[in-house]
Amino acid sequence: MVLASWVMPSQPQEPDLEDVSPQADDASATSDSDADTTEDSATTDSEAQVVEPAQKKKSEPGRLYVLDNAKFILIVCVVLTHFLAPLAGDKLFSRCFEGARFAFMMPTFTFISGYCSSTELKTAHKVDANMKVFVIYTLAQAFWLVVARYRWGGVWDTMCFGKILHGNAWFFVKDRENGMQIWDLEDFSKPYFHLWYLWCLCWWRICLPYWWRLRYPLITVWIFAAAFSAYDMYRADPFQTWMPDVQYVVSWYPLFCLGTKAKEMKWELWHHPHAHLIGAMVIFAIAWLPIMFYMPGPYNNGVIWAYGTSLENIFGPGMWGNTLLFGCRLLVPLAHAVCIWGFLHVVPWDSTPLITRGGERCLSCYIFHPIGGCLLSLIGAYGPGPDCNASHAPWWSESVVIAFSIMSALFWTAGPVWKFLSPICDPPVHLLFRKG
Repeated sequence: MVLASWVMPSQPQEPDLEDVSPQADDASATSDSDADTTEDSATTDSEAQVVEPAQKKKSEPGRLYVLDNAKFILIVCVVLTHFLAPLAGDKLFSRCFEGARFAFMMPTFTFISGYCSSTELKTAHKVDANMKVFVIYTLAQAFWLVVARYRWGGVWDTMCFGKILHGNAWFFVKDRENGMQIWDLEDFSKPYFHLWYLWCLCWWRICLPYWWRLRYPLITVWIFAAAFSAYDMYRADPFQTWMPDVQYVVSWYPLFCLGTKAKEMKWELWHHPHAHLIGAMVIFAIAWLPIMFYMPGPYNNGVIWAYGTSLENIFGPGMWGNTLLFGCRLLVPLAHAVCIWGFLHVVPWDSTPLITRGGERCLSCYIFHPIGGCLLSLIGAYGPGPDCNASHAPWWSESVVIAFSIMSALFWTAGPVWKFLSPICDPPVHLLFRKG
C-alpha cells in the first residue's frame, strides 16, 4: 500500500542525534528544533541501533536528505506567505498561492517536526533537547518584542511592512502605565506573529512521551483534537486575554504525531519511476479546494485548513454546528496527510547543493526573515507610501517579491549568517545543564 510506505528512504540513520546546530553528514550534531516556519532536523533519534564508530560504514548518511530538502522549500514558502500577503487581494499568483499553501506547507513542517522528535526521555540529552526548544523560543520572542513593540522614532510608520510588523505587536503595547509600555512574563505566553509554530513545538515535544504511552496514540489524538476544538473544551478568549491559544496547539498535534508514527513504523518513500509526478498530482488534487472555495469570515480558509481558532463557529451555533466542525476537523487532517505524502515525493531525495544545507539551517530564516519585508517596502514593491494597497503596487511587484523571497531564504540559511545568529538559533544551553 502506497500510503504505508511514504517517508523514510531506505538509508541507515545515525541514532539519538539531538541538537539545534547544522552539521556535516555524520553523527556530530543535528538541527533539532526548526520551526515555521520551523522545523526540526531530518535525523532519527531512535536508540535501537547504537553502533560503535568503527563499525559504521562510511557510506551511511547521518541525515534524511529528503526532509532537509523539504524544509528548505517549505521555508521559502513561509517567506512567500508573509511577503506576498500585502498583494494577495490583487495579484493572481499571490491569490492562488495563498490558497494552495494551506494544503501542504505547515502540515508538512509539522509532520517533519514529529518525525524528528523523541517519544522517550531515557537520557538527560533528550530532556535537554526539549528544554533547548523553550530557550530558543524565549530568545526569539524577546528579540521580536524589542524590535516590533516600539516605534523607533516612527520608522515603522513610514513603510508598508513596517506597519505590519508593529501592528502584530499590538497586544503587547496596549497596556501602558504612565505612558510607558509594561513588560510582563505573560508577554512570552503569546507568541509574536510568525513564532506561533515554535511555541506549539515546545508543547508538542513535552507532551509526546506521555501521549505515546497510549495504546493507539495516533487514532486517539486524531479524534481528541477534533472534539477538543469543535466542542469548545477550552473556553477562553486567546485574542483579548493573556490566555494561550490551546486550541491551536491541540488542533495541529495529530499531524505532529503522524510524523512520529512514520518514524516508528519506518515508513519509506514510494520508489516509483513516476513518483514525483504522482506526488505533484496528489497535491494539486487537494490544493485546488482552498483556492476555489474561499470560506467567509475574518479568518476565512485559516479556520478550516489551518485549524484556526474562531470565537464563533463558522458552521453556526449549537450542537449541530459543533458536530459539523467536528466532522471537518476529522477530514482535514486526512487531506493534509495525503498532501504531505505528495510533497515528500515531489522534493529531491538526494543531497542537493544549497537546498539541503539550507534546510538544515532553516530555523534562522524562520525567525528573522520578516525583516526583509521592510526592504521590499523601501523599493516600492507594495506601492508608494506606507499603505499596503495592492491595487497601487507596480506591475513588477509580484515577480520581485518571489525572487527576493528565494534570495532571502538563501541569505538567512547561509553558513556565516547562521554562525552570527547562533546565540539565538543555537544557544549554548549545555552550559546551564548538568552533565550526565
